[in-house]
Amino acid sequence: MRVWAFPSFYPFDKENMRWRGIFAHRQYKGLQEVGADIQVIMPVLWHPPFPISELFKDWKEARETGYPLHTQYDGITVHYPRIENLKPNRLMKKSYRERYAQAVKSVFDKLNIKPTPQTDVFYSQWLPESVYVQHTAHQMGLKSGILSIGDDVVVWPRHTENNLKAFTELMQQADYRFACADYLGREANNILK
Repeated sequence: MRVWAFPSFYPFDKENMRWRGIFAHRQYKGLQEVGADIQVIMPVLWHPPFPISELFKDWKEARETGYPLHTQYDGITVHYPRIENLKPNRLMKKSYRERYAQAVKSVFDKLNIKPTPQTDVFYSQWLPESVYVQHTAHQMGLKSGILSIGDDVVVWPRHTENNLKAFTELMQQADYRFACADYLGREANNILK
């Protein structure tokens, strides 16, 4: 089975970013050690080249971070597909969810991989972003696994009605549900009652 992992943060060889997401990385290394074929997909915002990137803060930050299209980190391949990010926003005809899915699909197109539900699963942590990952997985006919890690269960669903609706749909439609602590799993189940 190929596991396509979608962390919210992941270690990157740049000052102040080397330990971001180490929690996720240790999980992935553990999966790799027991035989999983795992790769990371971490979509990032697109930016134009310098000096145009200086026009907007998020463009500038994306350019300064300098994510490559793909790299290796401690034996795990990491892909950084670009999410369309034009300015002004009204120029974008697709929703963020659609642009996210388009960016993820580009990884498979570039690698010439045809994922199937028998061989591939999308695995994500941090439930607010898992909404996009799960949408993309199901749009591609794949299964999705989600991991609850903290405030995404005890804070996010109760913040707004839309969050509660997204949380409920995410949990109900997940093919696999995991929690990093027993109490989070119980709390997630209580919210769904």
